[in-house]
Amino acid sequence: MSSTKRSEEAIIAQLRTLSAYISDLRESWINSGKLTKRTRSFSVRPDVNLGYIDDPNFVYSIPVEQHEEEEWAAHNMHQLISEEILESSQFASVAASLELAENERPILRSFSSAVAYRSRFRNKEFNEDALIEIATADFLGKEYDYRILMFLTGITLVDETVIVNDSITFRRPTKEDVIEYVSDDTLHYAHAFGSKARFSCICEARYSTTEPYLMQRWTDQIITALQLYQVGSVFSQRINYSCDSFNMFSNFSSGGSVSIAERQKCKLCQADAPRLNEFITAFVPHFPTAYEPDSEPKFLYTALSWYQDSLQSSRPLEGRIASSVACLEALFLHDSKNEEIMYRLKQRVSLLLGRFGLAPLHVRSILTDSYSVRSKYVHGGKKDQKYDKKFTQPKLEELFGQTAEIARLSFLIHFQIEQFSLYEKKELFKLLEDAAIDDRELIHLDDVCNKVRLISSAKIPMAEKNV
Repeated sequence: MSSTKRSEEAIIAQLRTLSAYISDLRESWINSGKLTKRTRSFSVRPDVNLGYIDDPNFVYSIPVEQHEEEEWAAHNMHQLISEEILESSQFASVAASLELAENERPILRSFSSAVAYRSRFRNKEFNEDALIEIATADFLGKEYDYRILMFLTGITLVDETVIVNDSITFRRPTKEDVIEYVSDDTLHYAHAFGSKARFSCICEARYSTTEPYLMQRWTDQIITALQLYQVGSVFSQRINYSCDSFNMFSNFSSGGSVSIAERQKCKLCQADAPRLNEFITAFVPHFPTAYEPDSEPKFLYTALSWYQDSLQSSRPLEGRIASSVACLEALFLHDSKNEEIMYRLKQRVSLLLGRFGLAPLHVRSILTDSYSVRSKYVHGGKKDQKYDKKFTQPKLEELFGQTAEIARLSFLIHFQIEQFSLYEKKELFKLLEDAAIDDRELIHLDDVCNKVRLISSAKIPMAEKNV
C-alpha cells in the first residue's frame, strides 16, 4: 500500500497495539520461566583492521577491556519471536490493517523484535515511543537522516577538527572510532572476513534521503571533490553508514577502495573551510560517479579516471606522471591522427591556464619535462646518464606534483565549460588556436574563462601579467 494512503495516527495506533501485545506475551514467558537470561562475556578492544597513518600506535595503544552483561537466552528469545509473535493473529492483523507491501514486512518484523528484546537501539536506551516513531517514519517513507563516517587517506589535518558546514566535518580519530565489541564465543572469527583500512583522518557527514544509493553516490562525489580541491591521494577504504530505521540499509559499511597507495598528501585547516564549502556546493552535485556509469564514454570521465589513477597508483613516479599526462591528453586532444600531439597539447594547456594567471612558459616547460618522462616510461626506453642526472627522485616528485596540479586545474576548467554549455570540445580547441594569433578571439576566450570559478594554484608560478 502507498505510504501516502496511511495516516500517521493510524500507523501509530496499530504499532502501539502490537507493542502492548508483545510486552504482555514477553512478561508471561518470563513469569513461566520460558524466557531466561544468561551472562555473556565480551571484549572491548582496538579494531586492528584499522590503521591510523599519522599515528600508527594510536590504535594498538588502546587497552583491551573485559566485560560481562546479562542478555536473554538466544534460543528462547528466537522461539518467542519466530514461533509466537510473528505467527500470531495480532501480528497478522496489524500487517493487514497497514496493508503492508512485501518489502515493508521486514520493517514490522524488526520493530517486533526490538520491542521483544527491550534492549538498546542505536546506542540509545529502550524507549517504546521512540521505536514507534522510527517505525512510523519508515512506513510513511520519510527521509532517513544518515550519519556517515568516511575513513580517508590523503589528508593531513592541521587542526583537530575542520568544520566545513553543518553536514561535513573533518576530524582526527577518537577511541570510539577504532574500538569494537566482540563476544568471547566469536572472538576467533572476529577478523576472518574483515578488510584492512588505513586512514589519515575521518570525515563525519550527514545526509538525508529516501534512497540509500543516493547517499552512496553523494559520498563518492565528496571524495572526488576532495581529490580535485587539492592534489591528494584522497580515497576511502571504509565508509560506515547508520540511521535510526528498521530498514535493511539502516546500518552498513562499504569496503571503499582497496590497495590504495597514499602517495600524495594534502593539508586541510579550518581556514580552508569557506572555500572548500564553496567548492563542494558548486561541484559535488554535478561530478560523475561510479554509481551511474554512462552508456557512452565521455572525455571528462576518461580524464577524471586518469587523474585519479595518478593519485592512487602504486607504480613508480614516472608511471604516475604518465597518468597525469594521459588526463591532459583526454582533455586537450581528440582522435585525429594528424595532430602533432605534444606541440598541440602544450600550446593549448599553457594558453588556457595562462588566462587564469598561471605563467604559460612555466606550464609549457613542465609539460615538456613530463612528456619526456612519460615517453621514456610508456615506450620502455632505457635511461641514460643525462636522464638520470636531470630527473632525480626529488625532481620527479616535484614534477609529478606540478603535472597533477595542471591536470587538476585543466579538468575543473573543462568541467565548468561543459557544465555551463559554453563550448563543445572541438570548438574550444579552435577558439584556443585562434586566440593564439588574434586579439579579438583572445578577448572572446577571456569572456569564457571569466565564467569559470575556483581556479587557483599554489604549486604553479603565477605570471607577472597576462600574455
